[in-house]
Amino acid sequence: MGIRSEPFRGVVLSGDDIAKFEKQLQYHRPNRAAVATSQRGAKLVSEFKRTGRVAFVANRGKTGA
Repeated sequence: MGIRSEPFRGVVLSGDDIAKFEKQLQYHRPNRAAVATSQRGAKLVSEFKRTGRVAFVANRGKTGA
């Protein structure tokens, strides 16, 4: 079992990892941060559809990474 990924190809799962991944897709609930990120992305998409462009400021966030 294992996971293999390459920059310009998909991810390949094998063995028990396939069952774990399918179970996670079916039963996992997103956390609040994921929901908030999705909502911000949806706003950007609607703005892009409306105006043909979006503007945003990139920052390092709280971690400083």
